[in-house]
Amino acid sequence: IDNCCTCNPCCPENVNQMTLSTQNEAVVERNVESRTILGFHLPEDAVKDVLPSGWQSTPFDSGPSKSANCLVILTNRILVTNESGEEGDGPLQNTLAVFVFPAKNTDLSLAGAIVAHGLSANKDGAPGPYGVFESATCDASSKSTIHPNNTTFGNESWEFRGATGNVVIAKFDFELSTPSRSQTKVTAFSGYDPTFFRVYRGDQGADVIRGTGIARDRLREFTFKFDGPLLGQMFNGVTDAVSVIKIPWTVRTASLPAHVALLGLQPVEQNAYSVEYVAKSAIPWMNSPIKPEATGILLPGTTVYLDRKIDVEIDGMGRARVGDELKYLTNLQSLELV
Repeated sequence: IDNCCTCNPCCPENVNQMTLSTQNEAVVERNVESRTILGFHLPEDAVKDVLPSGWQSTPFDSGPSKSANCLVILTNRILVTNESGEEGDGPLQNTLAVFVFPAKNTDLSLAGAIVAHGLSANKDGAPGPYGVFESATCDASSKSTIHPNNTTFGNESWEFRGATGNVVIAKFDFELSTPSRSQTKVTAFSGYDPTFFRVYRGDQGADVIRGTGIARDRLREFTFKFDGPLLGQMFNGVTDAVSVIKIPWTVRTASLPAHVALLGLQPVEQNAYSVEYVAKSAIPWMNSPIKPEATGILLPGTTVYLDRKIDVEIDGMGRARVGDELKYLTNLQSLELV
């Protein structure tokens, strides 16, 4: 599921650029979804509070979501499979509310979409691959009505109530138009652990209901409420949306560069790393696989913890807990099980 991603109509080119080498990518997921994307301009301090250390907000500077620094993606996941088109580890279907922030990390020369929080109607979708989703109850409905003059009107209602008290309520009536088809590519980083990322490629249709530069605002009625310990602070004082974009379909693949494909399947919680190993020889390590250059050397005899036993057939580089920190070791074969 991935659980996130933006679309071309609301993602300027700079959000899709990054200095990662994505050759020899490994597909880890395929999904089919329909979405409604709401663009908001939140207070700068609220955005700073949810972004990972070292990342800065980059509000959209063009397109229908111009000036928005937060996207709320209301998603109906129709079908989610693994790379072979079969059932994967996550739920086949789900309904989600995803909070995404366009951002950059100047020190690492990276830019992308930060997946900061989300609510998942299916409990198996939490915390999800990005480690930021909470389980929630969900009541959602969508319908369209074709009038005698061939004008089509839509009505949607979304209500999520999260396990931690966060609440999302959005209801709107709008006039539909012909969607514009496009090919998309977006890189999304986890707000919990920004060393985890996915690259999404897709085919989608987008109908801009409200947005900068469109001829007519076709949003007829719109009410929303974001409340709770996190969302209440984020949306404090926000009274309207910059953009509303209907995505009737998006068919996507989620990929990881080959050298981190296996890392994407590992948990991000530190307490999941409990299988004890010791370094047989010196092992170069890095803080992030995004910048694959050695940061330091793990000395022989150092104790580390993995989330599983090493598979000598496939494991090369991998993430390990060293003390209280997670590091990426370049050669897991140099470890010995204690």
